Order: sequence, then C-alpha cells, then structure tokens
Amino acid sequence: MQKRDQGAVAELKAARDMVGREPSDPRHWISLGVVLIGLRHWSEAVKALQRGIELEPAYAEADARLFLADALEGAGRMAEARRQWQIVVAMEPSY
Repeated sequence: MQKRDQGAVAELKAARDMVGREPSDPRHWISLGVVLIGLRHWSEAVKALQRGIELEPAYAEADARLFLADALEGAGRMAEARRQWQIVVAMEPSY
C-alpha cells in the first residue's frame, strides 16, 4: 500500500471513529463527508454530509452545502448539486 493510500485509510478510520463516538455532532459527519469526497466515495459522502446538515442546519451551512454539491456532482446528480449551489448563493453573507 502506498504512503498516500495509508494516509487516506487512517483519515477515514479517524473520521468514522469520531462519528461513532459522537454521532450527534454535525462537525464529525461533515468531516467524514469531506474525507469520503477525497476518496471519491460519492454516495457515502452525500449521506454523511446530508446527515451533518440535518443535525445542525446552521452549523457551517454554506461550507457543508458546497461540499454536498461537490459530492452530488461526483455522483452524477447534477440537478441536486445545482440546487445546493443555489441555496448557498441565496444565503445572506455572514462570514
């Protein structure tokens, strides 16, 4: 296994462990989604990001929705990805 692959596996394990320890924390779900995007596991990333947004819609919502749009795009779900981008564009700038 290449060093990069080992790092990705370790990152995925750490993200899944955090979700397992604190499943009600949206940060862990969003982090898991980002790791899964990096691994091109699109469907799993979509589910994790949707769960993070569902748990706390206001927590880093713009970032979470942009990550979700990336995962949806990777999964070939362009209409849903566009909807996420539209939601972000319509948000009031707050940070």
